[in-house]
Amino acid sequence: MFSCSVGLEDCLEEIDAQEIKSLAIYKDGKNDTLYFPDNKNFPYESAGRLLRNGRLVQRLRKKAASHANVQLEEGTVKFLIEEKGVVKGVIYKNSAGEEITAFAPLTVVCDGCYSNLRRSAVHNKEEVLSYFVGYVTKNTRLEDPHSMHLIFSKPLPCVVYQITSNEVRCAAEVPADSIPSIANGEMVNFLKKTVAPQIPDGNLRETFLKGVEEGLLEIKTTATKSTMSAKQV
Repeated sequence: MFSCSVGLEDCLEEIDAQEIKSLAIYKDGKNDTLYFPDNKNFPYESAGRLLRNGRLVQRLRKKAASHANVQLEEGTVKFLIEEKGVVKGVIYKNSAGEEITAFAPLTVVCDGCYSNLRRSAVHNKEEVLSYFVGYVTKNTRLEDPHSMHLIFSKPLPCVVYQITSNEVRCAAEVPADSIPSIANGEMVNFLKKTVAPQIPDGNLRETFLKGVEEGLLEIKTTATKSTMSAKQV
C-alpha cells in the first residue's frame, strides 16, 4: 500500500493532465459558462483534472512499485474468495497461465463496467440506458482548454474537453436501442451528420469533425447503466 496523496500530483504532471476550472454549456444556440467557486477559505484550489485514464493507472502502478514494501504482479482475477459474505482474497491467473490463490486483509475491486466480478460483488439488477461513443482528436488545442464543453444536442448530449496539451476527447451519448454500427460506417455518418451540426460552429465543431475523420479505428463505446437493488425492483 502507498500514499496516493504523495505521488498523485507528480503522476498528473507526468501524464500531461489538463486543469479544468469551468463548465461551458451550449443549448439551442445559446451558451454560458459556470465557473468553479473561488473560496479563499478552502485549503485547495477549486479545479479538476482531465486526463487519459490508462496513463494515470500506469503511472500509479509505477509509483507504487517504487516503494520497498510493495509487490506488484500482473494477472487476471477469475474469482473472489468469500467466507460468510466477507471477501478474503482472490484467485487469479498469472502471465504464465497458472492459477494463484492470494489472501489479503483488504481486497479492492476496480474493474470497470464490464467486470466479470460485478455479479459476485453486487447483486443488483442492471439496465443499459445509453452508450457513450468516444474518440480522441490528436494534435489539437481548444480555444478554451480549461472548460469542459457540454452540448445539449439531440437525441442526447455530447461533450468535448482537453485531456493533454495536444489531445481532445469527444464523446456523444447514444440511445441504447438505436446505437449505430461502427463496422459498417453508420456511426461515422451519425456523428458527422446528426451530432456535428449541433455543435457550435468554429473551434469546437472543427475539433469534433477532425477526430471523426482521423480516428476511425479508435472509436469506442461504453454503456451507461442503472443499477437497482432487489428491494427497489
